[in-house]
Amino acid sequence: MKVTNIMLANRFGGIGQAYLDYNQALLERGHQVQAICHQDGGWREATEAQQAKHPLLSLVTVKEKGGLKALPSALKIRFACKRFRPDIIVIHNYLRLGRLATLGIAPQVSITHMYKCKHFDKLSGAIALTDELETLCLNAGIPKEQIRIIPNMIQAPFFEPRQLTHKGTGTVTIGGLGRLDSVKGFKDLIDATSLLIADGLDIQLKLGGTGFEEDNLRAQVRQLGLEQQVEFL
Repeated sequence: MKVTNIMLANRFGGIGQAYLDYNQALLERGHQVQAICHQDGGWREATEAQQAKHPLLSLVTVKEKGGLKALPSALKIRFACKRFRPDIIVIHNYLRLGRLATLGIAPQVSITHMYKCKHFDKLSGAIALTDELETLCLNAGIPKEQIRIIPNMIQAPFFEPRQLTHKGTGTVTIGGLGRLDSVKGFKDLIDATSLLIADGLDIQLKLGGTGFEEDNLRAQVRQLGLEQQVEFL
C-alpha cells in the first residue's frame, strides 16, 4: 500500500511526533510512505534519519503553510502526490491546505489531535485518538462508519507499575511530560499533588517541558509551598 503522510508544523510538538510514529509504523508493516513535512523545526532532519533506514520512505518538504504565500507549497504537495499516486492520504494538521492540495488524488483522512474537527466532514474518514474524540466527531456530523479509533503510538521500555494500596509505601514519583500550556492540565496535576501530600502521601512530581504557562505553574508551586516536592526538569 502507498500512503502519503502530511504534517506541516514548523516547531517541535506532539503532532509532529505522531507523524514520525505513523511513518515508522507503516514502514515496519511494509508499506511505501511518502512523508511531506515542513522544512523547519527539525522535522526534515528527523524524517531524513528515518529515510536512511527505510528505502520505502520518500520525503518532500515545504516552506509555507498558511495564507496566499502557501500557494507554492500547495502546488508542490499536489504535484508530488500525483507523481507518487498514493492509495490513501493522511493529513495531520493544517487540514484545509492539505485537503485542497491533494483533492481528488486519493481518499483523505485526518486525525483528531485537538478538540476540533473543522473540515473533517469533507474527508473520507477520521481517526479518533479516544472514545471521547470519536463522540466529538459524531457530534460534528461525521458518520460512525467513517471513524476509526486508533490511539497515538509510542515506543518505550514498558514495565508493570507497582500497586499502591496504602500509605507508608515510600516515595511515589509522578511524571508529567508535555507542552506547559493551559490546555494540558498541569495546573490540575499540581493541585492534585498538593491534595495527595495533604492526605499523608510522600509524593514527588517531576514536570518535563516548556511553554507559555511555565512561569504561572512555578508561581503556583511556590504558593502551595511545594518547592521541595515539585521539580521542573
